[in-house]
Amino acid sequence: MTMLLAVNSSRAEGVFKVNGEDIQKTPTLIALDHSRAGCILVQFSDSSVVSYNMNLVEYYPNEVNAIQSAMTEGTFFRIKGHVRDVLHLEGITPGAEIGIYAANGVQKYLGKADGKNTSVDVSRLSQGVYILRVGRQAVKFIKE
Repeated sequence: MTMLLAVNSSRAEGVFKVNGEDIQKTPTLIALDHSRAGCILVQFSDSSVVSYNMNLVEYYPNEVNAIQSAMTEGTFFRIKGHVRDVLHLEGITPGAEIGIYAANGVQKYLGKADGKNTSVDVSRLSQGVYILRVGRQAVKFIKE
């Protein structure tokens, strides 16, 4: 899977920062950069595309739109506790697709949520940075 996060125009307003500095362009697509490990490609509304180290990027969508969208789409969730052997997720729509990807974009897990609170065995994953995708929402997490 290449796409991590598609930001439609109703949710594009917000704060986009790289290395703590505000970027004045509006992101429309955030995807893994398969040519550079640990990096993401960001496409902006002016069609420009820039590669960034994923550890330096922050995106805070307009809070009202993000909360309304999450409630409408049922994709608002959170990771509970440290991630060692089991990834505990809360607030997932039952049946939502769950994917875990290594920083280089390789899929490590694909499954479906069995309930609002779902656990995924990640004991076989090595320590490092991973991308968790639930439905259309994606977040970075660190496996200890």
